[in-house]
Amino acid sequence: MPQWRPTHPLTMPNPKRQLSRRVYPLRALGMGLGGVVVGVVLWERNAGLAAWLCMAAISFVWPHVAHLLSRRSADPYRAEIRNLLVDSALAVVLVTLMHFNLLPSVLLVTLTMVDKITTGIRGLWVRSIPAMLGGGLVGVALAGLHWEPDTSMGVIVACLPVMVLHTLSVSAVS
Repeated sequence: MPQWRPTHPLTMPNPKRQLSRRVYPLRALGMGLGGVVVGVVLWERNAGLAAWLCMAAISFVWPHVAHLLSRRSADPYRAEIRNLLVDSALAVVLVTLMHFNLLPSVLLVTLTMVDKITTGIRGLWVRSIPAMLGGGLVGVALAGLHWEPDTSMGVIVACLPVMVLHTLSVSAVS
C-alpha cells in the first residue's frame, strides 16, 4: 500500500513551469490540422508558392520553434505567453491566406481564442485580440486583401477533424 508523504512546496510541480509542456502537443496538433484545412483552401484557389510556404512554416514549423524558444528561455512561462500571442497573430495570417473563406476562418479564430481561455491565464484571450488584429494587417500587407467567403464541401469536410480532434484534445487536457 502506498505510503503518504508530505510534499514540500519546492518539490511540487509548478503549473507555470509546465505550461510549455502542456501547450506543445496541443499547438502541434491544432496548427497541423489547421494547416491541412488551409492547404485545402489554397489548393482550391490555386495559390502560389509563397502562400504554400507561409502556410507550411506557420502550421508545421512554428509549433516546434515555439517549444524550443520556451524550453531554452530563462523564463519559460513568459516565453510561452509570448508564443501564445504569436499563435494568435499567425492564425489570422492564415485567415488572410485563405481570403477569409468563412468556415475555416471562423474555426481558426474561435479555436485560437479557446486555446487562450483554456490556459487558465486570466485575460490572455483579451491580450490576444491586438495580436490577431496585427496578424491580420501583416497578412493583408503581404498577400493583399481578398474576400472569398464561400466555403466548398471539400473545405467543410477538411474542417471536421479540426473541430472534433482539437476540441476533444483541449477538453481532455483541461
